[in-house]
Amino acid sequence: MGLFGFGKKRKEQVAVSETNEIEHIAINHRKENRYIAKSGTTCNYGEVVDFSKKSLAVAVTKGSHETGESLQLEFEGISIDAKISRVAPKKMALKLENDLAESVAKRIKTKLKESEIEPKSLLDFQNMEHDPDMEKKRAIINLMLELEDPNTSVEKFKDSIRAIPKIRDHLIAQANSLENSRLGEVKDEGGAVTRLGFDRVKAIVYEYIMQESTKADESLSHFKDFDIYKIVLGAYFKKFAPLFGFKDRNNEAIHFLSTLNIGAEYLAKQSKRLAELYKSPYELFSFEMRFMEYREFGTDLFEINKYYFVDSLNIFRYIYDGFILANMMLYPKYTPHFTIELSERKMRFGFIVYLCILALRFILSKDKYSGVVFYNRLKRLGYDAVSTKEFINETNALINQQLVRLGIDKKIQQPDLGSGYAFSLENYIGSGIYYEYVHRMLVLFDDEATRIALRFEDEYYTMDVLEKVLNFDEFGFKNSAFVIVPCSALADDEVPMDQFKAFNLVVFKDVDKLPKKLQKDFLKIWKDYEDKIICTFSSDSMIEYENKELFEALQPYIVDFPSYYQSPLLYTKMLTNTAQQINKFLGTSACDIALFKNDYVTQKSVYVECLK
Repeated sequence: MGLFGFGKKRKEQVAVSETNEIEHIAINHRKENRYIAKSGTTCNYGEVVDFSKKSLAVAVTKGSHETGESLQLEFEGISIDAKISRVAPKKMALKLENDLAESVAKRIKTKLKESEIEPKSLLDFQNMEHDPDMEKKRAIINLMLELEDPNTSVEKFKDSIRAIPKIRDHLIAQANSLENSRLGEVKDEGGAVTRLGFDRVKAIVYEYIMQESTKADESLSHFKDFDIYKIVLGAYFKKFAPLFGFKDRNNEAIHFLSTLNIGAEYLAKQSKRLAELYKSPYELFSFEMRFMEYREFGTDLFEINKYYFVDSLNIFRYIYDGFILANMMLYPKYTPHFTIELSERKMRFGFIVYLCILALRFILSKDKYSGVVFYNRLKRLGYDAVSTKEFINETNALINQQLVRLGIDKKIQQPDLGSGYAFSLENYIGSGIYYEYVHRMLVLFDDEATRIALRFEDEYYTMDVLEKVLNFDEFGFKNSAFVIVPCSALADDEVPMDQFKAFNLVVFKDVDKLPKKLQKDFLKIWKDYEDKIICTFSSDSMIEYENKELFEALQPYIVDFPSYYQSPLLYTKMLTNTAQQINKFLGTSACDIALFKNDYVTQKSVYVECLK
């Protein structure tokens, strides 16, 4: 099953039983989730090291014990019967006669320190809607939509023209041009439409809007290549859409992509700090930018644009959520601050936009990592390095022709990818037994297995690593058509399996936060979907207590992302890689990892401290 006919042949990785049920390969042989106990959690036999719902591991401080011996444990104000299941030097494993109470388990579990963002102020969406500049943009958007509406009338079109004096005056000037001067003077938009004809007026208006859209608002004066970034984005979208079977009804998608800057312009007007950070397409689509927007105003660009376009203007309703999915493919750790609804069309749109953003960041921002990922993703379409370069050059030639027509004195070329990047999972986890475990599980998932349930301690960093895994050369996922589903943000009443048929890898992010009404649908997908599924969930949710049915479905496929408490090297890798990301975004070396050496914190805490 491949993306729109371009899928690779699926490996013989599942067996079908006589009942036609798909049998998935189990990769986890533990029956229980284990947790590291807080330092200082003691019982009458020593310190509790780690535990599960049905067992404890104790660092013994007194006495000698034998396997099979029955004991009565006393800790956390309770007594519980247990039997020794294994004895090691200075340590013993105990099987509990009764399940450890949920309240006790949550009390003794270690938990990373995590800071929360404190917005400097809260944006008033109503003020944005009534901003004079936003009202002008509303008029232009309405005119754009009228241009494409097959049911529009001349009268409606005149009304839209009248609302934009600059376009109205431009049309009147065209109608009174030298070639038309003998026909008498035209004084209003009605006369201009009558003289020029409906089709020619539409062409003139469209060209005028295109030229105006290349002019940066004063608030985005720091944005390099603003005059061409939307042209590049639109050109690549037009190239990819037919390849992936996406029909752009009435040019809705193209118009949407040409308006992405509107929310950024408004935010930049409100904050000098944000205005300085909107420097290029790289920053515009960066996770760090979303973080800074939220710190400034308690919201982000994507929520603002949703409010303006979808909620206020009631447009782009059937593609906007796909744009959010595209950005989650770019940054899996991003979760929208609003709910979305899934559809196959939105997911197709999202994957195409994801490719377009990669191309945009590579070509205009010279981001080599985006270039490497872009090259890898095009392999799915049968492109090798040479044909990919030809594809880019061909598209860039079309863009350059359009720049000439618009009078823009710029020419884009394909950046040199150089020797590429040599990415390795070890660079993000570190060497040793924990790296070997995770790597072995991922190789098994890549080669044979079809399910993996990734249990994490630090969501941000785990999703960072997952993004790299999806794009590393050492795994085969770089050629997969994938989608990331934000389980915590779904507003759907149902999630039918067939809407994922275009993809051969689906990531259900935060499945422990899936609305209860959707769990039945998820469990069916988890059981019956023929291709690969990754789901992620937090160890803090303790799903074996909170959601037994979900735990039982996931248990054979659970892989634990290592804990910082187990692997200080992993923690150092997280700090180093996070600081590099933040400093790249800021263009400084302001993020100092020494600030976080004294305690284990989440990646989010590093963002909170360093992005101010």
